[in-house]
Amino acid sequence: MKPEEVVLNELMREYKRIADEQAEACKMIDIQIENLSETRQILAEPYQHTLAELEAKIRLPMLDYQHTFVSSYGKINFRKGAVRRSWDLDALDKICNAKPLIYDAIWVFREEKIGEPSITVKLAESV
Repeated sequence: MKPEEVVLNELMREYKRIADEQAEACKMIDIQIENLSETRQILAEPYQHTLAELEAKIRLPMLDYQHTFVSSYGKINFRKGAVRRSWDLDALDKICNAKPLIYDAIWVFREEKIGEPSITVKLAESV
């Protein structure tokens, strides 16, 4: 094992130990939460169809109103649809590299950002 792998393995061992302790400490409350969630879903189910119908009825006048609406009963947010464009950037790069006039006209509008690396820690399933 490489030195950095030894360090990462040790950190993961400690991470798993703490996560296991947390799971054990929260075991009873997690069971209660799951039971309450199931009970809530059963109680809420008869209302879902009516609420969906009302949301559809609200949507139609909101499409004409086109602003966020606030009343003493709540708030209905309106967001305009956004224009989405996509380009074949590799092909555009090739054209710009081959044609200096196109490069000069287009490249000033090109913006490139490099995102930060993302790291997700996921524990192995308990054996």
